[in-house]
Amino acid sequence: MQASIVLDQPGNVSFTNLDEISGQVVVRCAKSADVSGIVVKLEGESRTRLLSPPGPNGEKARPQLEYHKVSGLLLQYSFDT
Repeated sequence: MQASIVLDQPGNVSFTNLDEISGQVVVRCAKSADVSGIVVKLEGESRTRLLSPPGPNGEKARPQLEYHKVSGLLLQYSFDT
């Protein structure tokens, strides 16, 4: 069994807070199979770059980088037979 996610937005796209992401989950089986449900768990990674205002003598601030793992969105589909 092979599964893939195809997003409606083409290419390498970045998303921000509250963006809506749409697409399809495609499941392919080489042989015939009975499927009673599908569970999709989405995970991601967030990168944030924070810049402080310039210092009192005009010195440039160094950017602060933050990385966060995002997980826990669980979609469950059951098929009635």
